[in-house]
Order: sequence, then structure tokens, then C-alpha cells
Amino acid sequence: MKRRKLWHIIRKTKVIEELAVLLISMVLFAILLARLEPGIATFGDGFWYTFSVVTTIGFGDIVAVTVVGRILSVILGLYGLFIIAIITSIVVNYYQSNKDYFED
Repeated sequence: MKRRKLWHIIRKTKVIEELAVLLISMVLFAILLARLEPGIATFGDGFWYTFSVVTTIGFGDIVAVTVVGRILSVILGLYGLFIIAIITSIVVNYYQSNKDYFED
């Protein structure tokens, strides 16, 4: 029942579209970084790096060393933080405004 409620919130608030744009951005940045950064040899490494940047985990096993790579990392990191904050606030706000509907 709780999954159904969460899925209802996700559909109503169109959060899926925001997540899709974030995922597409991660893929594009991973392709760019794999071509530009000497320490990022494959798309898989690039995607791993973009994931660690967006989630702010920053494992440090792969780092950007070129100016362009660092600028792309900053842009992606800020965009990821912004999107995650927006998605969280949309879901919480929707839930709060429709609290009666979601109570068991």
C-alpha cells in the first residue's frame, strides 16, 4: 500500500521527468569525461564518476584533472544537488498538502 502511495506522488508531481533529465545529463557528462579526462578511460568509469559527483559521495578513486573536467564536475555536482533538493521538496510538499488522502 505504501508503494502505491509513493508511486501516486511520483506520477502526480512529475518527478520522473526530473530524474530522467538528471540521468541523461549523467550519461552525457560521462561520455564527455571519458573523452576529455586522462584518468577516465571508459564510459563505465565516467558514469561511476558522475554518480559519485551527483550523490556527493566523491570516492576519490577517479578524479578530474583537466580544467574542463573540473568545470563539468562542478556543474554536474551543483545540478545534482539542485535537482535532488527540488525533487525532495516537491514530494514532501505534495504529501503534506494531500495528507488526508494518504493516511490509512
